[in-house]
Amino acid sequence: MVFKTMFIPGLYVHVPFCRSKCPYCAFYSIASASLIPRWLNAFKKEISHYKGHFDEFDSLYLGGGTPTFLEVSDLAGMMEQIFTHFDFARDTEITIEANPCDLTREKTKSLRDLGFNRISLGVQSASNPLKMMNYRFLEEDIPPCSPKQRLWICDLPDLKI
Repeated sequence: MVFKTMFIPGLYVHVPFCRSKCPYCAFYSIASASLIPRWLNAFKKEISHYKGHFDEFDSLYLGGGTPTFLEVSDLAGMMEQIFTHFDFARDTEITIEANPCDLTREKTKSLRDLGFNRISLGVQSASNPLKMMNYRFLEEDIPPCSPKQRLWICDLPDLKI
């Protein structure tokens, strides 16, 4: 069965892994990498099940959890599966949620090479009152340049944040 709609839907993929579980977070997440291989295998099976069920998507959003907690090779495998089984409109916005602490110059370039053209950074929650909740990224951890400047420094002006 192919679902036809009057609008082009977006595809959200929930990646439930994080470096640590924030006490205020209500989203399902696992603060361990031990289950990633099993989850990726289940992801591959699940995504192949839905091949041919949709015409196309106009956006792709990897959220969570923290998808950038995964290794680039794991993200590459996921993106290969997604693009093998689903069609996307031209100029699709492809977003990944990221913890700024996970991003290096190399990882950011790899994300761009995998097709991501937007990074959603978790800096909006970086406020000092979160210290009491053991939040892992606080205002004083933000580097002297803005995340946008960090992307320019990495020669990635085409990425949006």
